[in-house]
Amino acid sequence: MSVPDIEHVEIFAGQRIDELQRAAGVSDQELCAAIDISDETLRRWKAGEYVPNASKLARMATVLRCKVADFFVTRPVPRGR
Repeated sequence: MSVPDIEHVEIFAGQRIDELQRAAGVSDQELCAAIDISDETLRRWKAGEYVPNASKLARMATVLRCKVADFFVTRPVPRGR
């Protein structure tokens, strides 16, 4: 049986934060206060410059009434990378 040349990985997608915030009706200021981060940190997460740690992701999911998995997307990547 041959192994496919492509595999799929889950990666953090910062742009999902905006989508989930809108769905939950939570502003940037409310989210920052609820999970104790600066507006600069939130901006960098959304831009994909930084990735939140597991604790912040869990707290953010609670505030936005979603699952941690909702912050991730599946992307195909060549096998062996």
